[in-house]
Amino acid sequence: MEDQSQPISSGVPQSPMQPIPQNNKKTGLIVGIVIAVVAVAILIIIAIVFLVSRIGGESGLRDVIDGTGSSSVTSSRQGRDNLISTGQSVTVDISNAFGDSHSATLRVDEVIRGTEALDFINSKMAGSIWEAQAPRDSDNEYLVVKITYTLNSVEGASQLTPARMRAYTGDFEAYPTLIAATFFNDTDFVRLGSRAIDVGETVTEFLIFEVEKADGRPVLSYESMMQDGSDGLWLKLY
Repeated sequence: MEDQSQPISSGVPQSPMQPIPQNNKKTGLIVGIVIAVVAVAILIIIAIVFLVSRIGGESGLRDVIDGTGSSSVTSSRQGRDNLISTGQSVTVDISNAFGDSHSATLRVDEVIRGTEALDFINSKMAGSIWEAQAPRDSDNEYLVVKITYTLNSVEGASQLTPARMRAYTGDFEAYPTLIAATFFNDTDFVRLGSRAIDVGETVTEFLIFEVEKADGRPVLSYESMMQDGSDGLWLKLY
């Protein structure tokens, strides 16, 4: 018997496959380009937000470096990448490797070099205690740094002896250690060497270093203990 059955039909007319119109291809390409552009824009925005947040955290000391900031800055940023200009005050919280924490305000007021420094040492600092001679190395000279220092607070104490101040070349090579220091305040005469400063007290401090005559960009570090200079305050001596 001949099979008279027919294929089951869905009732929907069948039509041969038609090619995708060219307009649809163009639309898909445009959509892909738009998605790629949006993705790139989002990445750029994320990068900008990240950079702004980084710069914002450093804006205090960046203003000092650029010379556009105020005369007094408060920041926790430390390290030799943030050099403080002469005449600019900076207030900073220091926590060193020994677990000591304190807050201080420093400002380099003046830098004296050469024969003027030698004359200043003998007339203002040493007095009748000793007479300073020119450095034995004829390529070196004395450098006197005048600093205004205020001790704002000390964790667990009421006094602090400022220490760990050192001069470096413009290439961050350490000079010999501090030769001498004196402190002034409203009641005391000159004192050679270090002394304890009370919380809330402001003193004028003079530091003596021996530096190379050819070095036009020496710097001073305060409470820096890392070999890479990533901690402590760093101040220009020029």
